[in-house]
Amino acid sequence: MMRMLEEEMPFTSKTPTYLTPEQRQELTQIPADLSDREIARYYTFTQKDLDLINQRRRHHNRLGFAVQLAVLRFPGRPLKDLAGVPSRVLAVIADQVQVPASAFFRYGDRDHTPYEHLDEIRRAYNFRECGWKEYVWLAHELLPLALESEHPLPLIEHMLELLRKEGILPPGFPHLERLTWIVLKAAERCLYRLLTSNLTLEHRTKLDGLLQWDSHFPALAAVSCSNTGCDGHDPVSSGCDSDAQTKYTATSNDLGGELRATVYLRYSVACLAAWAKVVFNQPMPSGHYGDAVVARNSDNRQQDCIEAGGNGKVWPGQTSCYSGMVGGGYSLTAYAAGLYWSPYAWKQVATTYSY
Repeated sequence: MMRMLEEEMPFTSKTPTYLTPEQRQELTQIPADLSDREIARYYTFTQKDLDLINQRRRHHNRLGFAVQLAVLRFPGRPLKDLAGVPSRVLAVIADQVQVPASAFFRYGDRDHTPYEHLDEIRRAYNFRECGWKEYVWLAHELLPLALESEHPLPLIEHMLELLRKEGILPPGFPHLERLTWIVLKAAERCLYRLLTSNLTLEHRTKLDGLLQWDSHFPALAAVSCSNTGCDGHDPVSSGCDSDAQTKYTATSNDLGGELRATVYLRYSVACLAAWAKVVFNQPMPSGHYGDAVVARNSDNRQQDCIEAGGNGKVWPGQTSCYSGMVGGGYSLTAYAAGLYWSPYAWKQVATTYSY
């Protein structure tokens, strides 16, 4: 197993994309809804921390240094990677270093100061980059989880938690997604070997016969497209909905008048293709419309209800619609989104995880 993982480790081939932009944003930010207990747990300094922080003379540098140290511990990323720091978190940090929270807005007046502070913190607390040894270690830690589930998001979340606990600065998402793909492929081979190791030639021949195309299996025989040949095709008229599975769902907040949208990411094993479906919990009101979009992560190919393959947007008085399909074989990853037209603009109101 060690050899198999190491042979796969170079990051030279095309990187698969598992995460939506919204998921990437969520995984790199401090949650705005942290409880007081969680804030105290993640952002309470020791006396050793305070002694180092207080070596800064100016208020804004002292507070900025403290924030840099705090966010390296949770969520485990440099300050430059974050869009901002929630005001409640900033207030707790500022109170400990006895500096007004407003001083933080002057941090970085000198461009190189935050980078100097980051280097000093890394030396003092032994934060390190994610290198070859760390990649191999992560792969072995993730493999047991990949043997239990083929979904990439839990693997990526667990990877980030392992890196945070070990004081390892996470690489960019393309590298995390590439490593996730490698581990999932290694898990597939492990399972295949486990399932086939004791099979005789006779067993294998009989199994191969069961996998042949057979008109007695309407779910397979009735489909009219497969893989990327399904791009822009109707999942119903093509027969792909006959074995459809719902991979993920997401429900919107109240859109007004207790109207909500639930979007479904649908997938056909027979067609190796995915599509989106949106269902509103009550008929669409006058002057408003609904739509569903499926997006293939590898090239951002999108299909919605209005375009080819869809059954048309949700009109007033209607409750649902489905999009055309995107294909991609066994390596397909895609996500679905629900859209809502309130006068003058479409809004994306619900987005599923990627499958």
